[in-house]
Amino acid sequence: MIFDRQILYWGEEKQEKIRKSTVLVAGVGGLGSFISQILVRAGVGKLYIVDNGIIDEPDLNRQILYNESDVGEKKVFIAEKKLKSIHNFTDIVPIFNSVSDEFSIPDDVNAVADCLDNFEGRKNLNNVLKKGQIEVHIAVERNYGQIITLKKGESPDLSELESNFIRYDKIIPVSADSVGVMASLGANEVINCISSQCALLNTLLFFELDSFTVKKIKIV
Repeated sequence: MIFDRQILYWGEEKQEKIRKSTVLVAGVGGLGSFISQILVRAGVGKLYIVDNGIIDEPDLNRQILYNESDVGEKKVFIAEKKLKSIHNFTDIVPIFNSVSDEFSIPDDVNAVADCLDNFEGRKNLNNVLKKGQIEVHIAVERNYGQIITLKKGESPDLSELESNFIRYDKIIPVSADSVGVMASLGANEVINCISSQCALLNTLLFFELDSFTVKKIKIV
């Protein structure tokens, strides 16, 4: 069976929790491409993928679900096709939409992976979470990455945590290796959370990948 090796690792009980879980991945660019694929291969029961982007050539250095032949196509529908080709155990639901303040998270979602690449979208996503919902926030730029898990109603809002950040529009410098490392760690935390074992709740994990420097900061 596809999941035999991970069942040897974490057992039948955890695998069953994963099978019964529903995850929403917001953004299927660099981080979201990696994370979506990991979650499908882990056997998540249902996966919503949300993005309103079109595949462009500069995406191909790190967005591993897409190839040159996909340029010009809508990301969520190409991602749906590629993810479904892995196996048929996961129900893939594409949503071609931006994450605005009017976006609604489906009621059956157990955890949200924030893989967006802009402050406004991240803020909107955090704002529309329902009370008690878990959000794993992942970000990467150059050789820096961060992950934090927030629980709506019990954690500070993301806008509060980022209130001192300098916000400006730019193209984010990034490579596949940095994205892959942070996405794998983010996927690991999503799997932790849907197994009722969040490791980074209200805790910021910060990586400097060039020097392999790791810091953990408790925020509350």
